[in-house]
Amino acid sequence: MGLGNIWRFPYQVGEQGGAAFLFIYLLLIVMVGFPVILVEFVVGRNTERNPVGALKRIGTGAWTKIGWVFVTAGFIILSYYHLF
Repeated sequence: MGLGNIWRFPYQVGEQGGAAFLFIYLLLIVMVGFPVILVEFVVGRNTERNPVGALKRIGTGAWTKIGWVFVTAGFIILSYYHLF
């Protein structure tokens, strides 16, 4: 999922007559994406740390591994956009 999810996919669906699906799709993006980004902002501002340090401070065990997954996913996504 990336920028193509926000601009290219809705454009193609709307162009091919999928306006009803497009409305539901955009509604779900707002309903799911907005709370998730708010949680990321709150955790980041509260802990004042990087993703790994923030999740380590919130909990122990699996949270540190989840932080490293975030860092790795961000690196892979940025590498993909750099190549294309």
